Amino acid sequence: MENNDVHNPNPLNRPGHTNFSRLIRQGDIYVDKTSIIQALLTDKFNTVLLNRPRRFGKSLLISTIEHILKGDKEKFKTLDIGQDDSGYVWKSSHVIRLDMSKYGTNAKILANDLSVDLHDMAEESGICLYSTGSGASLAELIKKLYRNYKDIPLKRADDIVQAEIPYVAVLVDEYDYPLVMNLNRPKTLNKMRKFFAEFYASLKSVSEMTRFVFIAGITRFEEFTSFSGMNRFGDISFNPEYSKICGFTQKEIEKNFKDDLNKAHESLKADKSLGCPNSSEEILSLLMDWYDGYSWDGKNRVLNPVSVLYFFDSFEFGRYWYDTGAPSFLQELQIKDEKYFNNFSNSSDFRVSITYPQTKKMSPASSLLATGYLTVDKAEGGTYKGHVAKTYHLAIPNMEVRMSYAQDHLVGNLYPNISDDEQTRFVNLSKKFCSSLCDIDADDAADCLSSIFAGIPYDYHSGLESFYKSHMNTALAFARGFVFAEKHSGDGRPDFILETRRQVLVIEVKYSKSDDPSVNVTLDNPDRQLEDTVDGGKSGSSSKSGETDVQGKDGDNDGSAPIKAGDRKSGGAGGSGTGGNGGPLALLNNGISAAFDQILHNAYALEFLDGTKDVWAVAVSIVGRTGVKIQFKEIKRKQSG
Repeated sequence: MENNDVHNPNPLNRPGHTNFSRLIRQGDIYVDKTSIIQALLTDKFNTVLLNRPRRFGKSLLISTIEHILKGDKEKFKTLDIGQDDSGYVWKSSHVIRLDMSKYGTNAKILANDLSVDLHDMAEESGICLYSTGSGASLAELIKKLYRNYKDIPLKRADDIVQAEIPYVAVLVDEYDYPLVMNLNRPKTLNKMRKFFAEFYASLKSVSEMTRFVFIAGITRFEEFTSFSGMNRFGDISFNPEYSKICGFTQKEIEKNFKDDLNKAHESLKADKSLGCPNSSEEILSLLMDWYDGYSWDGKNRVLNPVSVLYFFDSFEFGRYWYDTGAPSFLQELQIKDEKYFNNFSNSSDFRVSITYPQTKKMSPASSLLATGYLTVDKAEGGTYKGHVAKTYHLAIPNMEVRMSYAQDHLVGNLYPNISDDEQTRFVNLSKKFCSSLCDIDADDAADCLSSIFAGIPYDYHSGLESFYKSHMNTALAFARGFVFAEKHSGDGRPDFILETRRQVLVIEVKYSKSDDPSVNVTLDNPDRQLEDTVDGGKSGSSSKSGETDVQGKDGDNDGSAPIKAGDRKSGGAGGSGTGGNGGPLALLNNGISAAFDQILHNAYALEFLDGTKDVWAVAVSIVGRTGVKIQFKEIKRKQSG
């Protein structure tokens, strides 16, 4: 159906909307999720758990469910569930809505404030509660609300039908907030676990009186078993049917924000830093690069809703969700497991089981998934502790997360005392370096990388290849694509793979301390060594059994020249000799060989050679402190016939 909603005259109110009724009343855009909600309300589950990161639309979802359960059909007349042919049967229920994030993180205070809230709700409904504990108060409130509805005189046939179902629904937002905020406080955490076990156990005793129980948070705790005994309990967090219940799909962006995309194009079409996008379609592509990629089944993907809304308010790509969505407990985990968190963006293949971790042993990978720093890239079947489970391969979802984390943590970890100006310089050079790589501009890329190295304080230079790779890794974190560092395969592991929407760059880095004349001669004539690597020393032949071609500058496949080559030699002296393993030429030769083996033999690389993306080998040679040489070679599948 068509979305007839119009924009709010004050669009700055749009991001962060959590009240469905106000959103509709103000005529703002609502991305219609009601068909998914209808499926949820009519599913086999009576009690449902949904986990999503903070600021990902859970509160608005709960508000929407609340108004559906209250029978506010008029508010949904332009939405899917409100259409005559939707098949949804509208029934009015009393809704108890709780937000655990507003009660604090102290067990005693939480219990008291929650009990006060429940008594206030009862008073608003003309009910007097005699229980004092929060769990007992919740159960008493549900019982009395249910009995009140059962006492309504039945005058019509449909009243009889409605009277046969429970009339109370319970919606709990941020259910785990007090728990995750105490992950590093074992004593308080144990008190919280005991309190919530008793609180949610009270729902079991009145399960036949509840129409629907919806519980939302960011993660589920393995030892927190209170949910499992509830009536028809289901965890839909990783259920493909509900994978798009929060967040925006590409189709939803195209349908609901068409005018915004056009306005964004008009505003950004002259922005050189974005490549001067020439259409609203290119704006959408940039939007996908920045904010897309979130998945909980490895197939269906959504954009971060709060970042999208803020972008359409400002027409600037920024770190909107990142600066507001990260909980403080993650910062504490970063301090506790600094090495893991410093290197998580360098890893290409995280694994975590669908069986959730214990609160005492919440793993870094699980916490990064729960908080939105990582997302599900692929799901595989398997077992865990003797039970059927799924193993998830996790990845960084998009540019916002990767670039923000790199700027806040990776750059700071390289130089603990770096100034704001120096950090800004590093970030700007890194962005330009990545842009030049993707433009296959060897000269600019070499200049940028040399400038990055030149800005490193002299006493920081270690003279080790790993030192320069770590700086390149941080710089590549600002690329508009996915970066894999040392991705393992049976045939080797290239230093970096940079995958964008249009191309794949396989990057090998080789470093030598020396800049003696013999080394410079070999670096000034890199074509021969690359030719020997690709063709096995035979110019003009294809690399592997005719499967692929390595194209020269003019696409003539003679192997005589790289497509682009750039160098920047300055600052040179760093010691004598040519380094280990036969010098930089041999190192570069071995690296390029490993890169081509990776591309030609690895199933991951074969996916790239399907004609949808250009695939490039990129050789980066570093000499001394700032001498840089970069060259590109394009790899293509050999055309049949």
